[in-house]
Amino acid sequence: MSLVQGAETLRKKTKELVKWFTPSITLSMILIALLIYITPALGGKGLPRFQEVQELSGVWDGTFGENDAAIKFTTMNDDSIKAVVYVKFNHSVKESFSGVINREESTLEMNDSIDDGNLDGRMVGTINQEYTIYKGKYINSKTGKKISFNFSKDKE
Repeated sequence: MSLVQGAETLRKKTKELVKWFTPSITLSMILIALLIYITPALGGKGLPRFQEVQELSGVWDGTFGENDAAIKFTTMNDDSIKAVVYVKFNHSVKESFSGVINREESTLEMNDSIDDGNLDGRMVGTINQEYTIYKGKYINSKTGKKISFNFSKDKE
């Protein structure tokens, strides 16, 4: 067998192997991707979190009782979240909150971070699946007074 014939035989065998392996490799990649998508231990439920952070970012406009208000989500790590709430009373109030988001129940509960006489309490509400509406009740920790809030973000 000459060198040219050997090279031709090698080329044909390589071509046959590639034809045989290509569908197998493609199927394996699809199965691995599906496994990762449906298995939380491999990050399945965690994959959309980057998108959630993007969706929550920015300033959401809304109301706090009868007052104009806004909320800005500043930090999100796993299930913990931090935000700053702005409310226009007779004077503007800015207050930091931190809390936990429950993706399965679509709830977001946050507590006032600083006991300073401004919005001392907690916010308990729901966030829709599209991450465009957060609404619920603020509960003052000193008086027990409840105030409805409703924030929304325009999807761009």
